[in-house]
Amino acid sequence: MVISTLVWTSTRPVANAVLGRLADPELAQAAFGIALPILMLSCAPLWSLQDVGLAVPRSAPDLRRVVRFAAEVSALFALGLAAV
Repeated sequence: MVISTLVWTSTRPVANAVLGRLADPELAQAAFGIALPILMLSCAPLWSLQDVGLAVPRSAPDLRRVVRFAAEVSALFALGLAAV
């Protein structure tokens, strides 16, 4: 969980550094400013599945069900975000 938190906190500065070096950094930053809240809103349920995956499964089949559900929902949200 510590690694996950570290990666999450470094995502915005790294993304902003990359976007700032593009040909049109203002447009890239503006697009990122629109896409990031949509990403955060749509992925909030998936982040809660991390806690569920750590606490709820009591056996390997239970863990597989949680992982399968998370993968399906992740794919659905990724398609929705790509559509936006």
